Order: sequence, then C-alpha cells, then structure tokens
Amino acid sequence: MPVSPGMTRDVIEAQLATIEQAWGIRIANRAQLRDWIAEALTDPAEILSFTTSLNTWVALNQPGGNVQVSRSLFEKILVAIRSRHRQER
Repeated sequence: MPVSPGMTRDVIEAQLATIEQAWGIRIANRAQLRDWIAEALTDPAEILSFTTSLNTWVALNQPGGNVQVSRSLFEKILVAIRSRHRQER
C-alpha cells in the first residue's frame, strides 16, 4: 500500500540514518539518495527491501567514513528489488 510522498521521504530518511549509525558512516549524498528512492518506490515493503539491501552492501564492503552511493549502485539494487517483488505478486 503506497504512502504519501512526505511520509515516504521521512521513512527513507530514518532508515538511511539507521544505516549510518549502525556502521559509523556518513552517506555523503543522503538527500539525493533519499529522493532517488522516493521517486522510484512508494510501497513500504519495497522501500524496506531497498534499504535492507543497501545495509547489506555496506556490511559486505565496509566502506567506512564518507560514502557516496553511486547512481549505478542505486540502479542495481532497484532492479533486484523490483524483480523480487514482481515475482512475489
């Protein structure tokens, strides 16, 4: 069930902040990443899947410090999320 754009951005912001706190990083383009996610996804389950995937990427790659999430990484995660959720429907 989609949520309002403002609420979506707040949820995404909170999830990105949690990733930063958990791993001691700063997502340098956090506002841009939040907007990319909010423009691409409105379903709360897909948003959670996206941020969970990003958290896993951080855990596996241990980038530390300032992290710039590239558009290509965003797209890779997005494609995987959409594919997985399409199969579940």
